[in-house]
Amino acid sequence: LSAFIGEEAPKFSDGWLTIWKKRHSVKQIVQHGEASDSLRHHCVLALDEMNSIRQLLEDYHLQDIYNFDETGYFFRMQPDRRLSTTSMEGEKKDKLRITVALTCNGTGSHKLPPWIIGRAENPRCLK
Repeated sequence: LSAFIGEEAPKFSDGWLTIWKKRHSVKQIVQHGEASDSLRHHCVLALDEMNSIRQLLEDYHLQDIYNFDETGYFFRMQPDRRLSTTSMEGEKKDKLRITVALTCNGTGSHKLPPWIIGRAENPRCLK
């Protein structure tokens, strides 16, 4: 807020945490195990598809355009980063999840309640 008033925003540091981690030999460790999917090879196709969708939507008002999307919530999965003094063995991640569907119009003025679809990775109702 102070940046909008004309004052310079305060600068914060993590000095105490950095010193504490160094004193106790604690490091952030990224657990490797399963590779993530890469979508780099789909970039050109996605951009072309988005341009054609934008042309179709020019005839509609933004409040009349709705977006529906589903997302997975892995409620039992452990974080892949942790603070530790030693390296630890990786373990298989618990991939139990629920699928949540969210819908909203283009202006954000009308949001439908979320749908909890269930625990399936690929719910049959969305095929």
